[in-house]
Amino acid sequence: MKFSSKSLLAVTAFMALGLGGMAGCSGDDEDGAENVGPSSSSSGSSGSSSGEAASSSGGSGGSSGASSSSGGGTDASGPGLGAPCEAECRALALNIVNGQLSGTFDEAQYGINGDGSLHVEVAYGGPADCPVDGSADPEYMLVATVQRPTDLTPLVRGAGLGVAVLGFGDTTMVEGFPPPKSVSGTLTPVAGTLTAGPDGFFAFDIQAEFEGGIRVDGHVFATHCASLDEAP
Repeated sequence: MKFSSKSLLAVTAFMALGLGGMAGCSGDDEDGAENVGPSSSSSGSSGSSSGEAASSSGGSGGSSGASSSSGGGTDASGPGLGAPCEAECRALALNIVNGQLSGTFDEAQYGINGDGSLHVEVAYGGPADCPVDGSADPEYMLVATVQRPTDLTPLVRGAGLGVAVLGFGDTTMVEGFPPPKSVSGTLTPVAGTLTAGPDGFFAFDIQAEFEGGIRVDGHVFATHCASLDEAP
């Protein structure tokens, strides 16, 4: 997959962990860390670490869930996914907790990998526009590789989802190198065009836990960024 210029630490971290890309977002390496990402990642990109499913529902605490913001149903609708996305569905309401610390996220973007999977970056403290060379680092970031959804079925570790949480600079929310390994994760698609271009978006609920007790839980509305796309 392609990491943005603002997440170069992510590339270094995953290279240090020895995580290569594997099509289908599944498989474990010899150390038990999951390998995720498209097979084209050998061209200089890196995979992301993911965890096991925390639940089959993937609903977010206090944020819009699949049943409320998708209007029900589990089939893809036309060229997009789910029902029209309005109101709370178009909000970013993702929370992170690490012991006594808690925080939120203020930007969410996705790109399309060469194999059709989605690369999602949800960050706090970075620029609001699409990342380019020289963009400032955020304080912390959730990175996910998502097998392209065809309906609203939850995705879990080994079945379409890879997830990692990263800290930058002097932040105390996510500390340590390499970054903490994920121990659970569930992503529930809500709606989306899943396309490139200015109208592209992907809305989903996610729950993920990481070593050290870090937990991420809530709803994400991500817009498309061409700078995060990977050529086929």
